[in-house]
Amino acid sequence: PSIGIPGVLYDASLVLAARLVAEPSLLGSCTTEHTRVLELGCGTACAGLVAAALGAQVVCTDRNDRALQLAADSALDNSLWGVSVERWDWTDKMPASCVGANVILAADIVYSDECPKLLLKALDEAASRGCIVLFVFRLRDPAVRAAIQSFLSGARKVFSEVVALPLAPISSVKVQSFGGDGKPAFDLNTGSLYMYRLRR
Repeated sequence: PSIGIPGVLYDASLVLAARLVAEPSLLGSCTTEHTRVLELGCGTACAGLVAAALGAQVVCTDRNDRALQLAADSALDNSLWGVSVERWDWTDKMPASCVGANVILAADIVYSDECPKLLLKALDEAASRGCIVLFVFRLRDPAVRAAIQSFLSGARKVFSEVVALPLAPISSVKVQSFGGDGKPAFDLNTGSLYMYRLRR
């Protein structure tokens, strides 16, 4: 059965995951169980699960309980024991389990004019010195473009580095459908996607 929006695999999340597969060093020079990754607004947790498959310990966060259940189930189904889930609404205090991340992942989570302020507050709490934040944004429309620009402007006041990264290299992406009908399950369009790295 469908679980609605939390069950949607967005292309920004898929691109971030594929970028990690193509270049695991984005998670650090040596991805081990000591690499702690925090995913914000995880949804399906595609990027976080890939980070776990690459060897990191991952905390997937979202404000939606259905998304967190999906992330937990997916981790279990794929024997990814280094994944935990935590509910975090950015209007609330950061959960203790989110402390100490080396890398923070986020995909397509800036989509309204309220987002930049709340997200910057969350990142200010979660990103300690030396922490890397990897973002993939989708420029959906002029309002979202303005929100992303506002976020990046604020991020430059909080982070020592805010740089655009190329989407390439990107691993070949094949998403299988449960229907087994052989039809493509995902049409990956990177035309309006942009990736950034922030360093605290």
